[in-house]
Amino acid sequence: MQFPEYMASTFPGLILRPPLFYHWPSAIRFELNAEEKGRTYPETVRHRSNTLYESIFRPGDLAFLVSSVSYYTSLRHPSPRNGPSFFRTTRGNIFQLSRRHSLGIPGAAGRQRLIEIEDADHRLVTTLRYTRVSPRNIDYRFILRGLDETKYNPRRTRIDDRIYFINQTRNIIFHMYDDRGADVLAPTPDTLRELYTTHNDWILDYNRDRINQTFAPR
Repeated sequence: MQFPEYMASTFPGLILRPPLFYHWPSAIRFELNAEEKGRTYPETVRHRSNTLYESIFRPGDLAFLVSSVSYYTSLRHPSPRNGPSFFRTTRGNIFQLSRRHSLGIPGAAGRQRLIEIEDADHRLVTTLRYTRVSPRNIDYRFILRGLDETKYNPRRTRIDDRIYFINQTRNIIFHMYDDRGADVLAPTPDTLRELYTTHNDWILDYNRDRINQTFAPR
């Protein structure tokens, strides 16, 4: 099954665009940049992001890796770099970085273009490029570190596109939106219950009430 068909059947109506947590009922938002004894903030981000990834993606699982680049364009002057509305570039995208650093990610297998009208004058355009990977066989630690390096050290290798890891075997979406946190989605709460229990103290307190209601016994 290809990526568009998989999403339509497993996560119908979901658009891969932040804030992902608010677009799907069965979701958890984890805090990554937190204070932990014996660790600096960057060390905590890396520890939590790597641990969550390894809990979601097990050896032998298959997954889609999706790169997302979005920009606003003016309907009157349809150039993606028209004025300050342009907010994402393709510099340092995941497929370029994989070739440069041997991350184990094949080239994009397909592309999907999404167009959302914001108002009469502007349009939001999102391009998704996707490929299938063995998630534990790629250099996911490098990728996750690239997603959190923007603030800590802007001179280091960074990833400018948004990256979504989608476990096709277990039907779980993992999106680390930056060093602050990560969203995890599944078709039903039962799929995420173990993750909710094991890493409950990492849940972002701001969203904890909603998350607890989602996982409350029925």
